[in-house]
Amino acid sequence: MNLLHYEFVAGPDGSINGMLRRLVTDLRYNRSMVTVDVFKSSLPALREIEQQVQNLDREIGRSHRNYIDEILLELDEESESESNIEEDLRRATIATIDSIIGEEIDFEKLSYSTGKAEHYHWIRFSGYTDQRAIDSGILIARETFRAICNKYNYIFIDLS
Repeated sequence: MNLLHYEFVAGPDGSINGMLRRLVTDLRYNRSMVTVDVFKSSLPALREIEQQVQNLDREIGRSHRNYIDEILLELDEESESESNIEEDLRRATIATIDSIIGEEIDFEKLSYSTGKAEHYHWIRFSGYTDQRAIDSGILIARETFRAICNKYNYIFIDLS
């Protein structure tokens, strides 16, 4: 299931696409923005929407799907990806620079930030934190960041 597709798909509220949009946006919001008790209290209404989609699926001959479980699983994968990218950036950058030019880089001296716009993740790479000149280490770091962004489907913004 492609969550971003369903979050922004057009369709009336009572249509399959409209109901899936509501499930995805409500589950994403409830999972990250409210308490567990509030989340639990929202589940009956979400299960009702899921049941309506399943009934429509059955009418048109589609196989049974547990939409809420699928959406929650994909949200878990997104969260895991967000936590893994930082460590992956660090390890890949240090290893690649050491392998190519035989130097250690202080990862803490690299300037970058992460963010999200409508669930599209991005990394803004700005080079070194200090004003040192561009060297081979920063060029390799930049390309390593770009590769890791591609791996995790992040937008890479190069400000170096």
